[in-house]
Amino acid sequence: MIHLVVDIWKEGNNNETEIIETILVLFKKYKVKTTFFVTESFSKKHGDLIKKIILEEHEIGLSYFYNGIDKKFVLEKIEKIKHSIENYYNVKLLGFRSSREVHIPGFLEDIEKAGFYYDNTLNSAWMPKKFNHKLSPLKPFFPLASDKFLEIPVSGAPISRLPLNSYMINKLGAWWAVKSCKRLLKMSINPVLLIDSEELFKPDSKENMKIIEKIIQSLGSEEFRALKAGIKFKQKTF
Repeated sequence: MIHLVVDIWKEGNNNETEIIETILVLFKKYKVKTTFFVTESFSKKHGDLIKKIILEEHEIGLSYFYNGIDKKFVLEKIEKIKHSIENYYNVKLLGFRSSREVHIPGFLEDIEKAGFYYDNTLNSAWMPKKFNHKLSPLKPFFPLASDKFLEIPVSGAPISRLPLNSYMINKLGAWWAVKSCKRLLKMSINPVLLIDSEELFKPDSKENMKIIEKIIQSLGSEEFRALKAGIKFKQKTF
């Protein structure tokens, strides 16, 4: 099983609808199921698009820039946004992702309190001048005392631990991503690839789409599932 994550934390210059529509067509063509992390702003601005994502059986998660300032206020705001999206779209949000991959002490405890089942913020990799988490687990793990909340990290490539995100994939090519995913699968690790809206909404988005399609074709479309497909807590599967 392979997980493809689309994080729409940054909106484009009025071209986001067209690009998301295009990627949905691509996913539908290959029967790929993914997880879309969306912001409160995007969910309000693109209601019809959110409904389409849900209708086509993709998972919706919340993308929010958690900065740790005034934690009580932030926690209440996250809970409010979560419930608002769930009630309006009649869908349950299981996953959370902090925009720009920011981890702050106490962050995961707050996300669990807000009612989420997993976090996808961590990137178990290293990227020069950005982050260094290459010693973090590549597999999902329980970061808290309870066994009811998971951290599902974005994958780092074996050995190099470079991140399997859209920035690095666009730099090194589809062949590198495919090779890295195959190595992870041999290690009994489900690869998690991140498509970042900052890359997705660039002017050369058509080239990005071609790279994504090559990866899907090479690895087999039947392998791609939303993050919730890999979550199990004491016999409970989502």
